[in-house]
Amino acid sequence: THGSVMLYLNHIQTLTTHDDADVRREAAEELAQANTSQTNTSDAINALALALKDPNKGVRDAANRSLIAIGGIDVARAVVPHLKDTTISVRNLAAELLYRLGGDAAGAVEPYLRDDDQDVRKMAVDTLGLLRHKDAAAAIVPLLHDPDPNVVTSAVEALGNIGSEAAVPRLIQVYEQEEYTRAVVAEALGKIKGEQATEFLSKSFERAIEDNADPLTLFGIIEALGAIGDEKAFSLLAGHLPSVKGKLRR
Repeated sequence: THGSVMLYLNHIQTLTTHDDADVRREAAEELAQANTSQTNTSDAINALALALKDPNKGVRDAANRSLIAIGGIDVARAVVPHLKDTTISVRNLAAELLYRLGGDAAGAVEPYLRDDDQDVRKMAVDTLGLLRHKDAAAAIVPLLHDPDPNVVTSAVEALGNIGSEAAVPRLIQVYEQEEYTRAVVAEALGKIKGEQATEFLSKSFERAIEDNADPLTLFGIIEALGAIGDEKAFSLLAGHLPSVKGKLRR
């Protein structure tokens, strides 16, 4: 009806212009229920996305809840630019919201993997890793060779969370080339499992024992083999109990 449309538009105007934070918060809450077939929901979505930067936490929280309630790809597209916001709290709120939107968010987040800002790339890859969206793995793999070590580490973790067996050869390559990645690569391979990951971890474990490798790397490999938990991993770990001491033995 005309009245419901006018009320809907009034909520949008109130959210974006009113001086009273409590009134803005109420408007944000109402917008999640005020959708009508006679209105363009993109106006409400854009207003709510803008409200994620509101100076009042109550308004931000209400906008967050309403955007999740509306859901869908249009919400993801409106929220994802906030990954580039200069305020860390806004970036974190946007990332959390995108995670809660689920699979709808993956396509909107992927372009930000190629952003010039390493912090944005890291935020994007972290979000995709939490979403565990299988189709995102191919877009994440190039970041295994990112110039920023934090982005590389996040890409490794994301591929492990996604469980991408196709990425195993590239993860092995990174393990061999970048020593600082070894513990986190081992952890990722333990999550992915599969014959190739298990074989590599087994060989790396024996090599690390023989070479008296960095304890952090060795611990990562042991944890990964434990996560795999098959008979071969058990036999390998049990067989080396006499040669491992202290925390690593436990």
